[in-house]
Amino acid sequence: MIFLQLKIKNMMNYLIVKCRCLLVLLSLSCCWSCQKFIDVVPDNIAGIDNAFSVRSEAQRYLATCYSYIPNISDPNVNPAYFAGNEFWHYQPVNFYRNNVLEVAQGQLSVTNPQFNIWDNGMFQAIRDCNIFLENIGRVPDIEEYERNYWIGEVNVLKAYYHYLLMRQYGPIPNIKINLPVIAPTAETRVFRNTFDENLDYIVGIIDSNMNLLQERYISRPTEAGRITKTVAAAIKAEILLTAASPLFNGNMDYASLVDAKGTKLMNTEFSIAKWEKAAEAYKDAIAYAETIGENKMYTYSLEAVQRVIPDSLKFELNIRNAYTSNLNPEIVWAKTNSFVYQSAGQTKVDKGRASVFVAQSLAPTLEAAELFYSNHGVPITEDKTFDYANRYELKKAVFKDRYYIREGEEAAKVHFDREPRYYGSIGFDRGVWYGNGRYSESNAANYFYVQSRAYEVGGRTRIDAFSITGMFAKKIVSPESVIEQNSYSQKRYLAPIYRMSALYLAYAEALNEVNGPTAEVYALLDKIRSKYGLPGVKEAWANYSKNPNKPDTKEGLRAIIQQERMIELMFEGQNFWDIRRWNIANTMYTKATRGFNIVKISAKDYNVPQILNNRIYSFRENFWPIKEESIIRNRNLVQNPGW
Repeated sequence: MIFLQLKIKNMMNYLIVKCRCLLVLLSLSCCWSCQKFIDVVPDNIAGIDNAFSVRSEAQRYLATCYSYIPNISDPNVNPAYFAGNEFWHYQPVNFYRNNVLEVAQGQLSVTNPQFNIWDNGMFQAIRDCNIFLENIGRVPDIEEYERNYWIGEVNVLKAYYHYLLMRQYGPIPNIKINLPVIAPTAETRVFRNTFDENLDYIVGIIDSNMNLLQERYISRPTEAGRITKTVAAAIKAEILLTAASPLFNGNMDYASLVDAKGTKLMNTEFSIAKWEKAAEAYKDAIAYAETIGENKMYTYSLEAVQRVIPDSLKFELNIRNAYTSNLNPEIVWAKTNSFVYQSAGQTKVDKGRASVFVAQSLAPTLEAAELFYSNHGVPITEDKTFDYANRYELKKAVFKDRYYIREGEEAAKVHFDREPRYYGSIGFDRGVWYGNGRYSESNAANYFYVQSRAYEVGGRTRIDAFSITGMFAKKIVSPESVIEQNSYSQKRYLAPIYRMSALYLAYAEALNEVNGPTAEVYALLDKIRSKYGLPGVKEAWANYSKNPNKPDTKEGLRAIIQQERMIELMFEGQNFWDIRRWNIANTMYTKATRGFNIVKISAKDYNVPQILNNRIYSFRENFWPIKEESIIRNRNLVQNPGW
């Protein structure tokens, strides 16, 4: 951060800042706490003057405002990976910080809460955005149009940072301006605004700044990650979708959330108008994306390097590359300077290659694997042709299976006859692993395949660097990454925050909540399913499901949309937040976390599911706790229910 590198030039300014910190420590919630005293430098010191003295310095401060965007693909900052049911990890966890498994183990704490963005990050991000907005007008050598772009971008970032706090904590204080250094103690003891006040405030910010934003990137490679009209529209739509969802819309569980003044912080009355606003916002965002942003769904035909491969592998790559093919047209917004833990998702594919560089520790759960459809495009629990009851019995792969499962090898039935997104997302024992330097066009026997039983190349051979479930996050590993003889050559890519498929699915969700099943909703779902060679929703359920009328009701189609979204966005750091806003975590997260029996050598013994964690999900986990220390410092804050 720029301010951390500055020196205070006179003792008077130093004393003012120090006094300010003492005041904060005595009275203020951590939302205004000075983690480091220099963060609250008064407006009149040289640091601010220098930061906005010329365009180049102001641009550095603009980059600071952007730097707070969380890396959605980083398990260290996004609880979506291990606090949900997508991944598990061997213990002790020495690859990540933040005690990533503890939330899923019911150990979220008020004394030192994990993933604490209230005290660590987001309010400081808002403060820096406010400093930028207060001072950008002073920069002399900047064109007015560019100044306006920057103002619009930072205002939208400010709204986005408010939203990230709301998504995790519910109602928060609206931080419209930074408090002056000499503000009385009473002014620093802020109250939480109501959730609807938060919503109106941040949506209003976005609306009032849309006209200031660029329509599209001038140079996509160098400007990826910047806020454009398309990105701002997508952020607004997600905010409104979240506010319309059951956790926040008419949820009586939060009738008791009342502040010290007696103000009810959550509106417990359901409003269909919130769904209508969300639908309209997604309609606008998609229009921006398709026209101004020139975004469209990714298919393998768009890839620069075309290889002659069978359709089955193209369908698989339609999900893998939509996530890992850098700056492909499906990506609406990506996090710059992001790092995706490909090594953690990669399996060791060859004893003759350098395995020391591969962590292979980001382990998908059987709960995640079983969410994917059958090859008929319906849940495996509903498919009339799928042997669900005996899904962990063994079956030998034959010629027709060769591009997904190694021909002649035995694997559990649960891996056979699944949709292409399953094979593009999850690596499993005896499953084909396309890529990593092998792209043979005709002979499937030349492809790598997963060998994850005990003592095999991809199995547990040491005390770390193994998959605790026996499965691997293939989706996050670029097919172009290669395990060399002495290194692991990763093809770097930016972590997508929004993809077109997510926008279409959210629009379908909102439309269904407003109008129930319609041709438009089916068309949006089928647009995505067609990428993978799957039949349309109506056709699939009519022909293969035990519940053929499921897509005909709002409730049935809601369940289909939710599962479609969880499949499409699997391992992208999003499902945890969706499951919470749908208010179904109490059913999704009360199932045991399971994996294969990785200490066994034989196929029969290995393919027996093992329980890794028995989770009890509590209602209070829907909203994160505010750190106890913050409540003590500022009695005007109230704690979230259950904490």
